[in-house]
Amino acid sequence: MKKLSTEEYKQRLINTLLQFQKICDEKNIPFYLAGGTLLGAVRHKGFIPWDDDIDVFVFREDYNRLVNYLKNGDIETGDYTFAYIENGSSFYPFMKMLDNKAFIDRKYTEGGIVNLWIDVLPVDYLPESDSDADEYNKKLQKQRTYLRLYYAKLGEGKNLIRKLAKFVVVPFIKLKKPEEYSKNILKLAEKYSSKPSKYVGCGVWSVYGIKKERMLKEEFDKETEVEFEGYKFKTMSCWDKYLTNLYGNYMELPPVDKRVTHDIEVYVE
Repeated sequence: MKKLSTEEYKQRLINTLLQFQKICDEKNIPFYLAGGTLLGAVRHKGFIPWDDDIDVFVFREDYNRLVNYLKNGDIETGDYTFAYIENGSSFYPFMKMLDNKAFIDRKYTEGGIVNLWIDVLPVDYLPESDSDADEYNKKLQKQRTYLRLYYAKLGEGKNLIRKLAKFVVVPFIKLKKPEEYSKNILKLAEKYSSKPSKYVGCGVWSVYGIKKERMLKEEFDKETEVEFEGYKFKTMSCWDKYLTNLYGNYMELPPVDKRVTHDIEVYVE
């Protein structure tokens, strides 16, 4: 197998995103650039130089439509596959669009999905009160940590404490299947998203905390365009507020020691 350069596998990620855009346009499914991908679009008009993944948001109603289209075989995916928990092809509480011809080797994890991917993250209604948001976030992060550590490689870690901790924690986590942790996350999301709220956000995979990632629904629904690697993609109108909540002064580059990649190696046959 041939190892791809960073530029080569980033181009494959862009191609995956463009194929996803084509599918969504055909089925009238709105999606928005999100997270570090959106930050890269705003600050660099493309990938953050040390970043190597792509995240997009899809509102839950449209996300469910996409799942149903895929289940019914109503979408031509070509050289790509969608992995999602609803059909048993993934243990994550969100969807991944996989490049079937590119494979990854991650340094600190084992098992799971091995194809190069982009993340398709569902956006749900979120609690309006800070106390409810804090409660949701605490429960969510507990399940998310279990899921993240499930495939952690024993003996690997960015420091000695992490390496040793995995030997103690991971065996207990593996007493359950990873799908159980994801289903717990989805149950939490359903509980808080069952009634419309003025706030929305990606609760199922919140990295920075529910209160930081909340967006006003009326602002989320309004679209605008950003440039990413020479192409135009949509995002939510509240992108500036969203990025500020996540990153503070997001136009300022972080210190060099904070410019961390995901340590992946990508190969094609």
